[in-house]
Amino acid sequence: VELVIRNLMWVVEVSVANAVGLQQRLVETSVFVQRKD
Repeated sequence: VELVIRNLMWVVEVSVANAVGLQQRLVETSVFVQRKD
């Protein structure tokens, strides 16, 4: 059971990290586009 919980926690951590990374990239792209104008 402990192993399953640990795997779930890891999956959650990875998905959260991916979501944060995507958000940061979107923000950076929008800032870059705004600067261009």
